[in-house]
Amino acid sequence: MHVLLTNDDGPPSDTYSPYFHYLVKAIEKYTDWHVTVVLPDTQRSWIGKAHMIGQTITATYIEAPETIGDKVKGPYKRIPKDVDPKNVWTLLNGTPATCTNIGLNYMIDETKGPVDLVISGPNFGRNTTALYSTTSGTIGAAMEGALCGSKGIALSYAYYSRDLVPEVVAEASRLAVKLISKLYENWDKGVDLYSINVPLIEGLSDNTKAVHAPILQNRWKGTFEPWEKAIDHDQSEADGNIPIEPDSEPLSDAQKAKEGYTMFRWAPDFEAVGKSVKASSPGNDGWVVDQGHISVTGLKASFSETGITGEITLNDNAAAESAHGFLLTIPSTAYLHPLFSQSVNKHLPNVPVGTKGSEKTFHYGEYEDLDFDKLGSRDKSYFGCSYIYRKALIRKHYLANTIAMFRAKNPESILNESFPDTFNLELDYAEFLDESLDEAYELRQELEKNDEIEKASNRKLWILKPSMSDKAQGIRLFSTIDELQAIFDSFEEGYDSDDEDAEQEEDDNNGVITSQLRHFIVQEYVDKPLILSGHGNKKFHIRTYVLAVGDINVYVYKHMLALFAPREYATTDEVHDLSRHLTNTCLRDDDTILKESLVEEFWNLKGLEQSQKETVFSKICENVKDIFLAATTVDKINFQPLANSMEFFGLDFLVDENLNVHILEVNSYPDFKQTGDDLKYVVEGLVDETVQVAVKPWFEGGEVPESDLLKRVL
Repeated sequence: MHVLLTNDDGPPSDTYSPYFHYLVKAIEKYTDWHVTVVLPDTQRSWIGKAHMIGQTITATYIEAPETIGDKVKGPYKRIPKDVDPKNVWTLLNGTPATCTNIGLNYMIDETKGPVDLVISGPNFGRNTTALYSTTSGTIGAAMEGALCGSKGIALSYAYYSRDLVPEVVAEASRLAVKLISKLYENWDKGVDLYSINVPLIEGLSDNTKAVHAPILQNRWKGTFEPWEKAIDHDQSEADGNIPIEPDSEPLSDAQKAKEGYTMFRWAPDFEAVGKSVKASSPGNDGWVVDQGHISVTGLKASFSETGITGEITLNDNAAAESAHGFLLTIPSTAYLHPLFSQSVNKHLPNVPVGTKGSEKTFHYGEYEDLDFDKLGSRDKSYFGCSYIYRKALIRKHYLANTIAMFRAKNPESILNESFPDTFNLELDYAEFLDESLDEAYELRQELEKNDEIEKASNRKLWILKPSMSDKAQGIRLFSTIDELQAIFDSFEEGYDSDDEDAEQEEDDNNGVITSQLRHFIVQEYVDKPLILSGHGNKKFHIRTYVLAVGDINVYVYKHMLALFAPREYATTDEVHDLSRHLTNTCLRDDDTILKESLVEEFWNLKGLEQSQKETVFSKICENVKDIFLAATTVDKINFQPLANSMEFFGLDFLVDENLNVHILEVNSYPDFKQTGDDLKYVVEGLVDETVQVAVKPWFEGGEVPESDLLKRVL
């Protein structure tokens, strides 16, 4: 690998650039990287990603010593001869970003190959929080590398004393090189450059945590203050009328102060930065470093957009008279915000995004932000993005009851085959499990049968799910009453009912507190799921997006997702290894999802014929139809579709080895981020079709258009 090294502190110096040589030596010792060094010829901190317009850049060269701390030789006009090339460093009288730009384009030894990575730093001091990072020449140089087509890493060392401890800096440099190697080998597709901050503290080792952390968005009053020497000088009225002669000799600051110039001195409020970190919530980059950890922040090489789109009406009268408005109250950084903005602007160019209309308002926002008075009264001037009552679908024990009653009245329904045998358990504490099983006596009988089977793999397997939890919390597999009792006991281990803080904690293994949930369902586990060798023999479920409009049209979105478990599926003997059985995306981080392709589009699955995929899709559509039909006919209290509402639902299905589909759960406000960047078109298409099928007809009237991607099932 070929690395370009630069910084904003300049060549090695005890005063301004004490860390750079340590990094070079760590790279030499721990890697086989080819290195090119291009540095500013003097300190250029706080300059960001600037270039000095019109400046002619001059290169000089120095010979770096073999030993850290020894004297640098040079500078020289030309590359010195008879010197080990690795010790020849280029200096430029430009900014850090200029060093990167010229270094990448003109200072590269072709025998080393093109530059794979620009490393800027280590900076003499941290570059955490918005106040430091946005002005950092270190980050600016790495960002310039990204904008020139290379990967970039900005490295900064957070010191707590200006007294350098060589062993600490050397260890920090070793860890930095190790971390940089890991980031480069597993580069996130959505990242242009990384900012790394390493605390210079005793005890740094391979056990030091490195944590992905967002930038703390802090603020301050300013970085300058009036210079008292200039203020104290007596300024007469006549002084203000004396022009500056264009050819006069330049004055020193002291002379300018004496002559009455208005002057300001450099005085950043560093104390305010520290206070903002201490006052912040845990998790940001400044907080992470103060905990003695290494912060890692993935950045885009651009100013972040807010996601706000659409026309700004300058005619105040016209704006006030806008009859229609698309009110978008989700955060501008939310996944759906730019998608709705661009689709509304495309299909409804005369409907302003972000404002209410005087006659009609379509509102997309979080559930608690909706106007329930207007929804409940079926106000024809207001259209919301959620129904008020939909527990019959989104609460697991309600869904189980809804489907059970519908199946009893409709024995021909596909739900008789696709919804696993389900039992409800209601208990406040683990000690009441026995009483709860008396109510679910059929489940007790099934579990007692398992007790008579000696070999665990021959027993029928069951899955426990808390009714109101998400993100796989509390989901467990079991086959006997004793195992079920042990699960509930484990939920309450270490829980002190008198400790308010403990009440808020979840254990590290997706646990729950029984008394907070109370309602659970137990279902027969589908232990022979469809497994595809082309996808690592991992279990998967299908996420189907469903759009319900008014009272009630139901559409199934054709672009479905296949979400895979983190590990290869195993026999039922491995019931305690949930990573083989559960396919929830929350069980792995975003980097793992992208790197291991744990989310795929259903129609792109390898190992299934097109006709088989069509069969699965047809069965899913039939299930969706009967699920919503059940909700509207069986439990009319807990599912009430409204004429002035629509809602997205995420339905999860499991496909077994015989291509039968099994409904797992129904989610409101589904997590669209799990598609990632590669599959973003899936959600873009859903939003665009929704605007055409639900939003535009409500504003304009007329027939609802046919859609190739939204299949109407009810």
